[in-house]
Amino acid sequence: MNHLQTLHTEYLQPNRTIETILVTQGPHTQTVWVYNDEGLHFRVFDSLIALFDFLNTGHEPEQAFDSEQALDAFLVSGPI
Repeated sequence: MNHLQTLHTEYLQPNRTIETILVTQGPHTQTVWVYNDEGLHFRVFDSLIALFDFLNTGHEPEQAFDSEQALDAFLVSGPI
């Protein structure tokens, strides 16, 4: 099981955010960025380049979720 720590939340608009989350499992860590669109659509990025690509071109990431519960389940069991 992964431990999650929110490092930063950037508000793009009142209903759109980017959260920087540190995912830790034992000695392994990974930073992910979660784009939250109105609390209805969540996209997970493993690099800032992928996030910027999405914001500039709309290129969808591999990990996208339609509920916060599905996002949480993914983060707790994945991405490490």
